[in-house]
Formats: sequence, C-alpha cells, structure tokens
Amino acid sequence: MVEGVVGQPVDLNPTAGPRNEIDETIESLLFRRLFKYDQLGEIVPDLAESYQVGAEGKVYEVKLRGDIFWHDGQPIGVEDVAYTFSQDPIFAKVKVEAVGEGAIRFELENPLASFPSILTLPIAPAHLPNQSEFPAVGSGDFTIKEVTQNGLITEVVL
Repeated sequence: MVEGVVGQPVDLNPTAGPRNEIDETIESLLFRRLFKYDQLGEIVPDLAESYQVGAEGKVYEVKLRGDIFWHDGQPIGVEDVAYTFSQDPIFAKVKVEAVGEGAIRFELENPLASFPSILTLPIAPAHLPNQSEFPAVGSGDFTIKEVTQNGLITEVVL
C-alpha cells in the first residue's frame, strides 16, 4: 500500500498539538483509538471492548480489550488512555479515572451526546511521554519501517 502526502511530518506524538494533515494521516495508520469510524461512518469499538453511559449522560465507562499491545510489546492499558486525555487542555474539566481492572471512567460536567466521537482520538503510550522522534511506537495496523532523511523527510515506509 502506498499513501502519498505533500509536506513534512512534524511530530507523531498524538498528544502534541496542533498537528498538520501529514501527522494526522500517518497517526491514523500508527495509533489505535478507543473507538473508530467504520465504512458507514458509525462509531465502533477499537481499543474498547464495551462501554456504558450513566448518570444522565455525564458518565462514560469504557472497558478495554485485554489483547492489545504497543508495537514495542508493552500492553495498552487505562494509564495510556488517562495519559492521553490528561495532555489535552480541552479535557481539563473532564474527570478521567481507572475503575476496576481494564476500565476507565470519564465524568463530564454536562451531558454531551457527541462524546463518543471525541473518544476517537488516537491513544498515546504513557510509557513514552515525550515521543516525538521517528520511528514512533504505535499500536495500529502499521509500523514505521524506515525514515529517509536528506535534510527533509522524503519517505516514510510503513
């Protein structure tokens, strides 16, 4: 598969923002999300096994799958999800906490019907908090195999 982009990737850390379209395109291949959009535009589980909505639409509890790993072999856990959301100031008023084994709870100040779409953000590895160099450790279906640099990044082989 060949994915062509025009421009330079800047930072493949999903918690670093704002990013450019190239970063977002490559991140979509490298990093999984709690939920993703399917071919019909419906939100479906990715890292999540299931979720429940409670407390009048202000609490979302997500159970993670137990069979998911980073490309470096580390398991993906609730600490990665909590870390990712803690890095974005947009979520400063959202309480994010681990509940039980492999589950995470999001408590909102007000109900937000579109919150599941927000849970489609790429999840970053908490054990690599400042990851910004290539190749990035991801969790998606693709890994970075090679980066060619001639002053500029001219090719990223996945």
